Amino acid sequence: MKRKLSNNGIAVLLPVLLIMATVISGCALNQSPIAYIDSIVPGEVAHGEAVAFTGHGTDSDGTVVAYRWTSSIDGEIGTSASFTTSSLSVGSHTVSFRAQDNNGAWSANVTATVIVIEAIPKPVILSFDADPGTINPEETSTLSWEVTGAATVSIDQGIGNVALSGTRDVSPGETTIYTLTATNEAGSVNATVQVTVEEDTTPPSTPVLTSPAEGATLPQPDEAWSFNWNDSSDPEGGIAGYQIYVIRQGEGSPMVNASVTDSEYSEILGGEIWYMHLHDWTWKVRAQNNAGLWSPWSAIRTFSVEPKMVIK
Repeated sequence: MKRKLSNNGIAVLLPVLLIMATVISGCALNQSPIAYIDSIVPGEVAHGEAVAFTGHGTDSDGTVVAYRWTSSIDGEIGTSASFTTSSLSVGSHTVSFRAQDNNGAWSANVTATVIVIEAIPKPVILSFDADPGTINPEETSTLSWEVTGAATVSIDQGIGNVALSGTRDVSPGETTIYTLTATNEAGSVNATVQVTVEEDTTPPSTPVLTSPAEGATLPQPDEAWSFNWNDSSDPEGGIAGYQIYVIRQGEGSPMVNASVTDSEYSEILGGEIWYMHLHDWTWKVRAQNNAGLWSPWSAIRTFSVEPKMVIK
């Protein structure tokens, strides 16, 4: 005789069948893993800068075997728990992270935001030159430069802030390196140029005396004694000045030992020279260049002094 199973009987039988099916299959229902974003550093960057992503996953009934990071702009960006990238596109990224367990189940996505802004490029130094690059002492070289994208431009060695492009004459006393620095919000860039100053190793030419002539007679020194000579030459560094030396032979101290910048000397020396000291006076001159080098002394000239007039 057949019996019809009641609704209550079915309700009691279904859980039993499920348990039996589970036991028969030899496994329990799989639990999905859980994903966690530990850090995204930094959260806002300029385009091209690096961003470090760190996450992890847990699984209560198995192990986590895979990860996936995706960007709302760039798509998949990583497949490991931690990684670093510098290739994110400009924009606001919604970053999703999930983990997969050893049974193939994926966790739900967890999300965070990363903002990538357009990078400001550093300045560009198009040129920085010195013309000529090698000079003699006291000569001039011209610095020239051209820069783009800078908020400020400066040159060291006392020049200071300058325009984005321009020129500046310099006359260093020794070989000098000039550094140009261009700066904006993105940072600074530098360029250098050297101006080489040739060392002056050649002394100036020897002065040639002109007057008084050899054997001339000069007045008593309460009137001006005047001396003249031809200019010396020094093509490397130029003439800084002259030294004139006037003395009576046999005397210990000179009457004149003076430094002058022109090729002449005139002065009222004062005093009186007695009869016995009127003869055997000599004078000579030498030149000095701007490098401090001296020429040989000129040829020596002699002169006499007029006797003191006696009024009776």
